[in-house]
Amino acid sequence: MIVKGDGSLMSETMTREKPIETILSGPAASIVGAVFLTGTESALALDMGGTTTDIAILENGRPRMNREGATVGGWKTRVEAAEISTFGLGGDSYIQVSKDRKLVIGPKRVWPLSVIADKYPNLIDELRRVDPNRLIIDSQPVDCFMLVKKPVNNEQWNQTEWKIINALEESAHNIFALAEKVGRDPNLLPLKDLEQAQVIGRISFTPTDLLHVLNTFTDYNVAAAQEGARILAHRLRLEPDKFAAKVLSEIQAALCMTILQSFAYREGLRIKLSSEASVSFLLSSLLNGDHKRGFKSEITLEYPIVALGAPVSGYLPAVGSTLNTPVLIPTHAEVANAVGAASGQVAEQIRILIKPGVAGGYVVHAPWKREAFLYLEEAEKNALKKAKEVALERAQRAGVVNPELLVEKEEVLSHTAGGNDVVFLETRIEVTAIGHPSWEV
Repeated sequence: MIVKGDGSLMSETMTREKPIETILSGPAASIVGAVFLTGTESALALDMGGTTTDIAILENGRPRMNREGATVGGWKTRVEAAEISTFGLGGDSYIQVSKDRKLVIGPKRVWPLSVIADKYPNLIDELRRVDPNRLIIDSQPVDCFMLVKKPVNNEQWNQTEWKIINALEESAHNIFALAEKVGRDPNLLPLKDLEQAQVIGRISFTPTDLLHVLNTFTDYNVAAAQEGARILAHRLRLEPDKFAAKVLSEIQAALCMTILQSFAYREGLRIKLSSEASVSFLLSSLLNGDHKRGFKSEITLEYPIVALGAPVSGYLPAVGSTLNTPVLIPTHAEVANAVGAASGQVAEQIRILIKPGVAGGYVVHAPWKREAFLYLEEAEKNALKKAKEVALERAQRAGVVNPELLVEKEEVLSHTAGGNDVVFLETRIEVTAIGHPSWEV
């Protein structure tokens, strides 16, 4: 079985016919996993991965669908998928201190110091020797680099770039140690093209490292994370513990803002809340603890938050407190995606529209054809009969032995100017055949 973009399943045979329907299937599977693991029918599902945080609203156990179709790279695909808002904040987001001493979190992804130092412990001593006051163009003093894949094309890279590749072949290095090995000023190291080609990878301080500093998650190298925090804390003119508290607070505030932003997207608002001065003013006391403006803002979500992904236990409980809603972190939250893929149902949906004909009668607009009828009752009866047959046939082809049929009917009426007469505009019929696939053992 293959996961579709709406979180339902279809057989391999149907997938070969309509592969485009698998678009955004990954986040959709996580949402289905959230329902299975918590039993919650209505919730805000938040999946925090390494690169992004994906948010979707669950109602009646299913995510809201994007009727306009999923948007990929700014292009509307017109392929129906779950309505998911994606934000560039994850466990591996790049944490930087700008030249004007401001904290910047994401959206770029880097390798966490704690993770890579487990394999290359020499990074700890190299970080201890770093002078936090040294300025580097397009990098941070805490940045380190490692070889991801050695290129086979000798002609693509110049002599200095090959020196960098060779220097990283045995071990990862901090940018200053790397500059010494190559014999160049760290500001003159040609790293950009190598990094973009994924020949080398950047290692730096991330939310994963922050959890190691806070002793919340310590599966990897704590010392490397602490050294990274020390360097960046010095650049912010803060003690390491106050720096860690500040980063934690800003990540939690950013997650709160992404949740609120997802509701704005849901209403069709394409504005960016974090860039709106009026929004920042109203939410300052809520997100930043700024109570000097003479008022206190408070927000209560109508949905509990189902938090998924490895980093969520370190950040989401406080987010729930800020937004006055419970946070559910299910057992096995880190593999909700796989659980969703295994527990999903087949759901084949047929939509039909019946409208008045231009010359009288009624016209049925169905996926298979357009058909005219003299009477509305006749049009509805024939359309519903055919829709059930098609939905059942598709569900059975998708792998369900005995599908269940769900029928929804909505009549759209309008009142005349005087308000006495009612005018029929259209009838919308939606037939869904659902069921669990018959797994072959």
